[in-house]
Amino acid sequence: MRNLITTTLLIIPFIFSATAQFVINGEQKISDTEGGFAAILDDSDIIGGETVSIGDLDGDGVTDVAFGTTRDDDGGADAGCVYIVFLNTNGTVKDFQKISATEGNFGATLETLDHFGVGLANLGDVNGDGVQDIAVGAYDDDDGGTKKGSVYIIFLNTDGTVNSYQKISDTQGNFSGVLNTNDEFGRGVAGLGDLNGDNVPDVAVGCIGSDDGGTNHGAVYILFLNANGTVSSYQKISSLTGNFSGILESNGYFGFAIANMGDINNDSVIDIAVTHRDADVNGTDKGEVFLLFMNSNGTVNSHQRITEGYGGFGGTLTNNEKFGWGLENGDDLNNDGVNDMLVGLRFSSDGGLNRGGFYILYLDSTGTVISEQWFSSTQGGITGPIDDGDYFGTCIGSLGDLNGDGTIDLLVGATGDDDGGTDRGAAYILFQQSTESLTENDIFSHINIYPNPVTDELVIDASFDHGIKVDYTVYDVVGRVITGGELPKYNEHVISTSDWKSGTYLIQFSDGHNKFNASIVKK
Repeated sequence: MRNLITTTLLIIPFIFSATAQFVINGEQKISDTEGGFAAILDDSDIIGGETVSIGDLDGDGVTDVAFGTTRDDDGGADAGCVYIVFLNTNGTVKDFQKISATEGNFGATLETLDHFGVGLANLGDVNGDGVQDIAVGAYDDDDGGTKKGSVYIIFLNTDGTVNSYQKISDTQGNFSGVLNTNDEFGRGVAGLGDLNGDNVPDVAVGCIGSDDGGTNHGAVYILFLNANGTVSSYQKISSLTGNFSGILESNGYFGFAIANMGDINNDSVIDIAVTHRDADVNGTDKGEVFLLFMNSNGTVNSHQRITEGYGGFGGTLTNNEKFGWGLENGDDLNNDGVNDMLVGLRFSSDGGLNRGGFYILYLDSTGTVISEQWFSSTQGGITGPIDDGDYFGTCIGSLGDLNGDGTIDLLVGATGDDDGGTDRGAAYILFQQSTESLTENDIFSHINIYPNPVTDELVIDASFDHGIKVDYTVYDVVGRVITGGELPKYNEHVISTSDWKSGTYLIQFSDGHNKFNASIVKK
């Protein structure tokens, strides 16, 4: 007599993992010739070296941005400036205000090669006047010594002009940290919100030339601010201080870029990402990013290292790409409750020499990368065009939902763009496609998977009341495709498993935008 129950199929439905993808629906370029930006740009001004969302500064319901332009010559060659750019919902420029040694009611003395604008951060409302404020680095400022660096806390008016400012340097702002020649304090800057709970926003500042532990190891200062922008206290994070156990290298330049990542590990304390720009990981100057899980006193609780071969990152880096040159919080792009990371590779030569590109790193609550997505002149759907030497991805950030379609949009700098003249620079706004798509709840509610061991069959019952097209693919343990196709609507789909060997299989469902996985074990 034939034994009817010849195999056992185990469906493990709760190993679904969202791998949502950012799909570009359109883009708007802002440059010397596009996007309605009427500022007077000169060759080598390189707008797009720093870009940051500053919320709705002018109160028109649309997010606004700031551009750091470190080679602007107001006040001296490469003294630098910042543009406050008021946007329309389609990403074009409605108006702008320049802040420099000669414009914007700033009044600060900027000198040749200060590079004001190289570090740029939205701080929130520091002085309590109801208007958000910004921090701006000038990493080659010479207060107290050559290239010791500085940071300006700039209190804004709603029209983008400066109400007042406070400089923080070796000689100003009540900062008692020890800065040395060529420390370049101010290269990376990030707003931290109120880290220590005193109701005043705080700021993280990179000091890439710090020699704690070795030449140019780099460091990050956590500056706890007073409401007037002066420093109340500080905590240094380096190879020697701040409870940081990551391994830094000589000439690694830790602190080159810094991002407020929100509370990744759900301990009610803001976490930060920090670039170790020239780290020699499996090569030369490939770079890496450390995700630092913070304590409220500014010390490090623990960290996650992210680069080629570490932290779940599956990408391949080449020498001198400097992974993390651009670094920012991408918000929760895949809607899994954890913020994701945007990482720029300014020197990527995908498609052509130094065209650049960026990764979206989808994170879990441990800071591990669960998947990544690459954008360049050849991948990701960018129309550009992105040319050789554009350095697309020099900086990158989230705009939130700029056009009101319910999705997060991105802002990406390309400092070497030649619109209007050589290296005048540009910024791209990338709009995410808004579409009705699957969620994990859809999978659990509308797809039922069950085995029929009597007939050696796997049955998938799908019923989508909104008419979404869903494909499935079955892979074996080494990634080979076993079978696949489109699921019929409102009908059972039967897959024969008689030829399957014992072992684990992956079944993946996709609506063209999001992917969800479940494991199948055949015994």
